Amino acid sequence: MATDEDALNELKQVSDVTMPHVIKQFLYFPSEQAAKRFGMALRNQGFDVNDSLGAIYGSWAVVATSEFVPSLDKISELRTRLGSIASELGGEYDGWEAEVWEKKDHAS
Repeated sequence: MATDEDALNELKQVSDVTMPHVIKQFLYFPSEQAAKRFGMALRNQGFDVNDSLGAIYGSWAVVATSEFVPSLDKISELRTRLGSIASELGGEYDGWEAEVWEKKDHAS
């Protein structure tokens, strides 16, 4: 299983991580009600949330999106914070992905 540090290092290889990136966090809940409660809590914290994805493999999927300059500290903080909120609702955090910004060739 890849760690956040592994994923961030892979992102650094293909993307300009000095720029803000759209980061998607994936979470799963045992019921639609729990997913909607989680979505409401995150919207109040400024996240864009899609909690209408429906059941996937028996769990309700939620994608929480925010934009920031990716760093290990920020990603770890979000994993902990979102995982804690999800856990309180019987859900679980399942990782993240980031958009890719094409790296500029500074040699020219």
